[in-house]
Amino acid sequence: MWHHASAGINFQADGVMSGTYCTGGAILSLRTPCHENGHQLFNWPDTYQYRSGICGTIGTFDLMASGSYYDNPVPPNPYYLLNEGWATATEVNNFSGTITDTANDLHFYKYTNPLNPREYYLFNAVQNTGRSLYLPDEGLTIWKINENGNNQSDG
Repeated sequence: MWHHASAGINFQADGVMSGTYCTGGAILSLRTPCHENGHQLFNWPDTYQYRSGICGTIGTFDLMASGSYYDNPVPPNPYYLLNEGWATATEVNNFSGTITDTANDLHFYKYTNPLNPREYYLFNAVQNTGRSLYLPDEGLTIWKINENGNNQSDG
């Protein structure tokens, strides 16, 4: 059986009704149930691209993409974290100075496109420790967010 989350087809029998569900597969790990519960509990879409041959996915940096190592999944991307109220962001459009950041915390810095407030960049520092232990590198992460875009195009 393949790990996945989905919704039932409103099946009802003996007073029990189907709804959303999450299944497990042959390999028991922490990453896949966390990913699938992201769909089920928060309605987060996948952030990997479904079409083959397209580069540019966020891969191991986001739970809702490939999510890093099986037994130590990375957190969700900062857009999801902020929307759930689990992280904070400081606007830096008019900032002048030096920023000192603590790696792997739940605080991000935000630069908003002055011509399109639904397009912005979120950035923070990451180190290969904790949930970020198996990232392919460490340093500054910069996330381009386009709230009008989707994960199947470059827009």
